[in-house]
Amino acid sequence: MLWLAVVVPDLPLLAFPDRPSPFAVTDGRRLVACDDKAGACGLHPGMPATESGVLCPDLCLRDRDEVAEGRVLSRLASILYRASPRVGVRPHGAVAQFTDQVTPFRDIRRVMDDLRGRLREAGIGGTMACAPTAEAALLCAVAEPGCILTGRDKWREFVAGLPVSCLPFPGSAAQLDELRIRTLGECMALPRAGRMRRFGAGMEAFFGRLVGERPEVFVSWQPPIVFSRRVRLSYALDNEEALLFALRRPLAHLTDTLRRHDAMTDRLTLALTGDGQTQTQVFCLTAPVRRGEVFLPLVRERFRDRTLPFAVSDVHVRCDCAQAREGTLALWAEGGARAEEWGVLVDRLQARLGSSSVCALRWHADHRPERATRELPWASPGHVSFGGMAEANHPLWLVDPPEALVVAHGGPRWQGRPLACLEGPERIESGWWDEAVVREYFVAHAGQGQRLWIFRTPGNEWFLQGYFA
Repeated sequence: MLWLAVVVPDLPLLAFPDRPSPFAVTDGRRLVACDDKAGACGLHPGMPATESGVLCPDLCLRDRDEVAEGRVLSRLASILYRASPRVGVRPHGAVAQFTDQVTPFRDIRRVMDDLRGRLREAGIGGTMACAPTAEAALLCAVAEPGCILTGRDKWREFVAGLPVSCLPFPGSAAQLDELRIRTLGECMALPRAGRMRRFGAGMEAFFGRLVGERPEVFVSWQPPIVFSRRVRLSYALDNEEALLFALRRPLAHLTDTLRRHDAMTDRLTLALTGDGQTQTQVFCLTAPVRRGEVFLPLVRERFRDRTLPFAVSDVHVRCDCAQAREGTLALWAEGGARAEEWGVLVDRLQARLGSSSVCALRWHADHRPERATRELPWASPGHVSFGGMAEANHPLWLVDPPEALVVAHGGPRWQGRPLACLEGPERIESGWWDEAVVREYFVAHAGQGQRLWIFRTPGNEWFLQGYFA
């Protein structure tokens, strides 16, 4: 087997296609990449970010965008996928597997020349190399770009002569330099026990994969699954039931596609065309599903009691799918059913009322209880948390605005009954920037098992803020 590796040394820069010059990318503390103009000013990767502005006053500095870097690597993998069905993405590049002969009509040199042209068209500047193992190909792409090693060559001796600076272990090159070790062969010649104690088992496993003594764990990259179906109608639709009938077949095809690829989806785009007009409707789910038919009730809710904006003659269904992830089953069967019913209810409410009309509470960092939460459009119930309020013994049921209490004999009274303070005071002094408050909070007992959350102001005024369940 042969492995072709492509390494993108300027990956952090490629994440900013419209970058000015001079330009550099930082991880928050140090530079990780800089363009040619910034390098001419003396900047280099590893330099503290605070010193870069002194050497280059016109420097444009940006934080590293790992999401955009992932998109660049996906584009690189899609280019390699044209030449090989087995492609893997690595942190700074990608690898592709070939046979020794590659194909009966093409050798590895022609494949590399073709890939160089495709990478140039995509604006991805990378170095590549070929070797019998993926780790060896990656190291050669860094230290000896363009080299081609096959099983018929003495490739292990060639790899042993590579410098230790190309090892993918931060800090290892400096430690090996202190030991006067310059090449990988000298490092691999060290006693194994001492090498493991000094550098860990990770480097030992890496050397095993490098020379082919240990199997390589390979995760194949797969192109994104995009479902697209266009339904051209023989007659124009003008009502909701006819539209639902036209959608049943493409959504059944969506279910087949999800099952075939073991994928899931949580978003469907519906483009309606007619009378020279096009309207796009987007349907989102709270959780990914494997069945396309679940979108039919959402379409029904969206168009219920409403007329279509125009006579629809063309329907385009599009859906981006993702590989399914293994999950865990609920301990109690009815618990999973209730969670599913809750998700279906939220989806139907969003389809009926609009996504902006279904809100969730999100914790907000503010000491004032009435401003400690925010209502935001429902995205995912996973980010809703009231752990901080529960730990501080604060109630979830708040009175807005706070209710003034009667003060008699120096103490607060509620509904004619005196209140006994059980816990407190808890002093809150905040909001000096917009509405300053100074309060002392107490947990009070009102009799008959009722507990209230009250506070006192500097003017000895008492207010009811909330109820404990």
